[in-house]
Amino acid sequence: MMYVRGETAEQLFASTRDLPGPGGQPIAVPKPEHLIAMKLQAIKDAPERTWQDLADIGYLLQIDGVNREEVGRYFERAGLMEKWREISASW
Repeated sequence: MMYVRGETAEQLFASTRDLPGPGGQPIAVPKPEHLIAMKLQAIKDAPERTWQDLADIGYLLQIDGVNREEVGRYFERAGLMEKWREISASW
């Protein structure tokens, strides 16, 4: 679970899309770029999660239309540019 507030929450919730969840009920799902930003925060907060979360990020980067420039900025803000270079070298 991750809490967001202020401008971050406004940006995140403004760009969600509804997808079918349990019982067909709609669930607001953040865009892949924001999920990646949350994964990067998790890595910063708990470095032992690095490889697990990087695997998830690699999967999210395969989704059509993901804005890789935006994702690169999230890596930069998190101080994880070395990891960004490693991941982006694979495509």
